[in-house]
Amino acid sequence: MTAPTRTTLANALRVLAMDAVQQANSGHPGMPMGMADIAEALWRHTLRHNPANPKWPNRDRFVLSNGHGSMLLYGLLHLTGYDLPIEQIKRFRQLHSQTPGHPELGYTPGVETTTGPLGQGIANAVGLALAEQLLAAEFNRDGLPVVDHHTYVFLGDGCLMEGVSHEACSLAGTWGLGKLVAFWDDNGISIDGHVEGWFTDDTPGRFEAYGWQVIRGVDGHDPAALDAAIAAARAESAKPTLICCRTVIGKGSPNKAGTHDSHGAPLGTAEIAASRAALGWTHAPFEIPAEVGAAWDAREAGARAEAAWNESFAAYERAHPALAAEFRRRMAGELPAGFADLAEAALAQVVDQGETIASRKASQNAIAALVPALPEMVGGSADLAGSNLTLWPQSRNVMSPEGGNYVHYGVREFGMAAIMNGLTLHGGLRSFGGTFLMFSEYARNALRMAALMKLNPIYVFTHDSIGLGEDGPTHQPVEQTATLRLIPNMDVWRPADAVETQVAWTAAIESTDHPTSLILSRQNLPHNARSAEQLAAIRRGGYVVSEASGGAARAVIIATGSELGLAIAAQKQLAAQGVPVRVVSMPSTNVFDRQDAAWRDSVLPKGLPRVAVEAGVSDFWRKYVGLEGAVVGIDRFGESAPAGELYKLFGVTADAVAAATLGVLGVSAKAGSRVAPVAAHGQQIWLDKLSRSLVASGELQRWVDEHAVAGVTSNPAIFAQALADDAAYAPALAELRGVEPDLERRFELLAIPDVQAACDVLRPLYERSHGDAGYVSFEVSPSLSRDGAGTLAAARRLWAQIARPNAMIKIPSTPDCLEAISAALADGININVTLMFSPRQVRQVFTACTEGLRRRHAAGLPLAAVRSVASLFVSRVDTLVDAQPGASTDGLSGEVGIANARAAYATWLDTYGGAAFAGLRAAGATPPLCLWASTGVKNPAWRDTCYVEALIGPRTVNTVPDATLAAFADHGETARTLDTDLPGAWAVLARAAAAGIDLDTLGEQLQAEGLKQFEQAFERLLQSVR
Repeated sequence: MTAPTRTTLANALRVLAMDAVQQANSGHPGMPMGMADIAEALWRHTLRHNPANPKWPNRDRFVLSNGHGSMLLYGLLHLTGYDLPIEQIKRFRQLHSQTPGHPELGYTPGVETTTGPLGQGIANAVGLALAEQLLAAEFNRDGLPVVDHHTYVFLGDGCLMEGVSHEACSLAGTWGLGKLVAFWDDNGISIDGHVEGWFTDDTPGRFEAYGWQVIRGVDGHDPAALDAAIAAARAESAKPTLICCRTVIGKGSPNKAGTHDSHGAPLGTAEIAASRAALGWTHAPFEIPAEVGAAWDAREAGARAEAAWNESFAAYERAHPALAAEFRRRMAGELPAGFADLAEAALAQVVDQGETIASRKASQNAIAALVPALPEMVGGSADLAGSNLTLWPQSRNVMSPEGGNYVHYGVREFGMAAIMNGLTLHGGLRSFGGTFLMFSEYARNALRMAALMKLNPIYVFTHDSIGLGEDGPTHQPVEQTATLRLIPNMDVWRPADAVETQVAWTAAIESTDHPTSLILSRQNLPHNARSAEQLAAIRRGGYVVSEASGGAARAVIIATGSELGLAIAAQKQLAAQGVPVRVVSMPSTNVFDRQDAAWRDSVLPKGLPRVAVEAGVSDFWRKYVGLEGAVVGIDRFGESAPAGELYKLFGVTADAVAAATLGVLGVSAKAGSRVAPVAAHGQQIWLDKLSRSLVASGELQRWVDEHAVAGVTSNPAIFAQALADDAAYAPALAELRGVEPDLERRFELLAIPDVQAACDVLRPLYERSHGDAGYVSFEVSPSLSRDGAGTLAAARRLWAQIARPNAMIKIPSTPDCLEAISAALADGININVTLMFSPRQVRQVFTACTEGLRRRHAAGLPLAAVRSVASLFVSRVDTLVDAQPGASTDGLSGEVGIANARAAYATWLDTYGGAAFAGLRAAGATPPLCLWASTGVKNPAWRDTCYVEALIGPRTVNTVPDATLAAFADHGETARTLDTDLPGAWAVLARAAAAGIDLDTLGEQLQAEGLKQFEQAFERLLQSVR
């Protein structure tokens, strides 16, 4: 039997790739066909491995960085004798096969790392080669090199374009990784076609600048040239080597070779047939001739290589038994004997010290206490060692001649994380690396890959919030902690003090199958005393750190990290008000979520309202607090200022936590208030009044603080009354009379500062509620109510002049202004649509608001900050109905206005509660809230708070005149009433219709009358500023 040629052996890889991709109808045949000759040269003539033992410690490591060409690796593993039968090749890319679309660690014997995201494979290979170099320096003795192997990596143009390849390969040159050999598949093709339009780097020159040996111009299809290049690479011991292999993608395909058509799709049956003919391959799909299989079979050679190493290791073990035992322990991934006792003693010392220190400093103390007992641990930082505090007394730079245990990665966060994965993959080493939490963004995909591969590196992320202060929003994390928690199989710890930090480090070190992110503060954190039971409970991720005093807990406050101190301070405030609450520290939500239901329920009892506080995005905490709970967090980017000022600015304070807790309980901050409990039913109470003295005197602030008033509305009549009654306007008005002749402009110059001042009073509420509350409304001139274009122009001008995110511009709901409503919302202007009376007007306004949000979304503009309310006037409907003949005898007196509002709410639920608005809601849009206006009682025979008490319900606003608000604060009754009897509302409206009352007709009359009244009030107002 004639021995198969090397080209025939390479062709076996080509046809397996063609056949598997075709059968899967998915995959990438081009790269395996192009690199088959290189693979044959390396795997059959150089690579030292044992298919029967893929975990042999001294095997050469092979990394397929261009992981989309996975069928090349699967073909190699199958042909050389790994436990990967042809049936698995036939099941390429199928569910639960051993041949997934990209190589995955743990699925396929012989796969060293998961690859696919381009560039990370070469970075992993740098880590693998660094691990070999460090372990060789540590263990090799007396001519017994127990650690002596190469790392080989295949990579393509895409890998070299990715930034992480620059980071990692630069370090490989700096470290002189002489046993790292990379083969560049220089085929000039990427997915979009020939790379000349986007990749014209001098790649050989680039790698020479890194300090690599570069072997240029190798014909990737010439076995002799490849053998010579590999020999030259292995002869170089002081530099890594890049072998530049000029190849043809899809080689062997007569019509698709050399084109991007062969990159990422099956060749097709006709082209495969033509390729078989061109290659001289006459065998059926997936058939490997016996002589080809025998030539590829590496099992015997692999067994000999491992046996020779085993013999050498036995001699090593006789000469150096302690080192041999340490090597075995390390390669098995076991912690040293006695580590648990060491960790327990270190924790006890931290508890006894009770220090108030930053958790980053507590982390450094934990490293100093634990890592000296772990010679396998390799630390590092991305040029922030002095800030991350990742050095310890025994740390040594890996560039030390005798080897080291600390890597100065430079400003290379992505490279650091990907190299750490390689260090961990090798075996015998563990790794941790530090940077600012904000810069975890650079490293994120490598973090995800660690979690996917079930590796256990440790990430030290410091400067974890606005608490870092003056560096500003570019460096202040907001969403990062939450997004790290969302990575499957990643444990995230945000410890609240030195004790929790020590526990988190111990848990991270003891992890065997998942990475850990430690989220650490720049600022000092106070020590929290704990019982022995609480100390043990920290390992469960969430536990009761401070139980309620003065009675059974009425609510639970959940906190992490630096905000635990705020939660405990809020607990004390609430206890002083007779409101006992429990405080839960939840340093690791991931760990807590893995606990059994009994533990989770014991910490967070069902039925107790919950508030969470964390200096980051609030959405993550909704799964713990529910829709009825509250979150004190930060949902926008930070600012540059001292940390203490920032916590106040963003409303992340003990006062805010206490107020939020009272809010979810429906309890007023002042005993006896009847207004604040309305918020527990989801309704905001706004004050229908604005004047200069209201703000300057502190009266508005008192309404906000003592009664949870959440907004302010105004109109021409309100301002006319304010100018008549409030002497505070006199000095400003006298000055304006001398400089501003236009009366309307003169009024605006008087009123806008009041609106701005009220906005500023309510701004903390706006921030704390993430834009759900805290608004102040100002109306365009009533003279524009029939001029849509003029109304829009005025709205834009007023919005710009007020310049507050929590302002609302009032636009009437007249037919002429509906387009202005849509256009203003599309512009991002907050709108209060006013003067609605009838069902038809309600529907028209909802349509106009939705259209404005739709336009804004279609323009690609953000929706989250755009808010609106639709104001339905209530009491005026009853006043007009009462004037109708027979209204009283028909039982309609005082009933229709409330029924009309409840029907409007039902329309709101139909419009915004279903699928029609789902797309906009998913894009961040908030629908207009129903606002009940004209809720002062006109008929003295009726209860003076009836229009408040009868319309309490979720996602609504009631703007109340000051006299009515005072009455409600005195004797109002709070219960959810808005939607508890909708059939009754329909019945009232049916009786009204039977009595000849057409609400749409009445609505037109009321709107016209309302406009006239506002115009008259506006004229009086202008006369008052004359």
